[in-house]
Amino acid sequence: MLLLLLLLGGAAWYLITQTVEKKATIEVSERKFKLDDAEYKTLERIEIKSRQYGNSTLVRKNDSWYMDDQLLSKYAMSPVLQAITNIEIDYIPHPNALKNIVKEIGQIGIQVQLFDNNDNQMRSYYIGGGTQSERGTYYLMEGSNQPYVTRMPFFEGSTRNSFIFSKDEMRDRSIITDSEKKIVSIEVDYPREQNASFRLTDIQSSPKVQALHRLTNNTIAAANSSAVEAYIAGFTQPGAEAIENSNPKIDSIKAQLPFAIIKYEIDNGEMKEIKLFPITDILKKGEELPKLDMLVRIERYYAECSWGDFFLVQQRVIGKWLRPYEYFTQVQ
Repeated sequence: MLLLLLLLGGAAWYLITQTVEKKATIEVSERKFKLDDAEYKTLERIEIKSRQYGNSTLVRKNDSWYMDDQLLSKYAMSPVLQAITNIEIDYIPHPNALKNIVKEIGQIGIQVQLFDNNDNQMRSYYIGGGTQSERGTYYLMEGSNQPYVTRMPFFEGSTRNSFIFSKDEMRDRSIITDSEKKIVSIEVDYPREQNASFRLTDIQSSPKVQALHRLTNNTIAAANSSAVEAYIAGFTQPGAEAIENSNPKIDSIKAQLPFAIIKYEIDNGEMKEIKLFPITDILKKGEELPKLDMLVRIERYYAECSWGDFFLVQQRVIGKWLRPYEYFTQVQ
């Protein structure tokens, strides 16, 4: 009899222990929204799904993030990654509020799914609206019926907004994404100032310069190497102020005569082109466009790119592109 009681007691203890452990595991898993450091190192894909805002897929390649093969800005990605790695539970909502919270998440919830570099799903949860105080956000783990109020340390407001964006808002704003070492030739044509137009060739070996439109002195000559080096060093650096692919005036802007047409060739033979259209709102009525030596009179341009992008760019940023032919022939 004693042996039977011991066996029954042991069995009961085992069942109770397993039930408690299982319950604890479920409770922990439905609360663990944030990725720890080890998990973040393996994070490779973020799936964001929303009835209101559509779906987005963010993919990490090395240390950069992409959406639809477009490089994303590290500054734009920062709020997303911070929300994924820093989110914490603040408190459990009152039971009387659960029904409405879950209902709202079903209506406006944003689903976030996180996958590692082996395509294993690490997290899948829904982000609802903010609390009345606007200091917390409702989160619900997929498969759970218990929502939580979450927050991020040293952050005021809802983390929900970190997952609401358009591709253009997220994209890196570098205008030229090709490496300067791959560029073999550059041509800059000024339709209104043709004598200043030039073509640089053999950039990576022994750079040469040629005037584009001059009837005389248009032979190919050795270019000043320091001038070419300085020019190419700044050629791939400028970034756009804004991405204007949805600008309703694109067609009318493109119909204008560009101030400059920039073409460059990369080492695989591909040619790319950028047309600059100056924004003349600071000029007086009837005032002609300034020439190269007075470009401070222009603040911004629209840039039409042959690869399909339409950017807003600043003169102080892209002005280094707009050099005259003589810049490459003078002794520096």
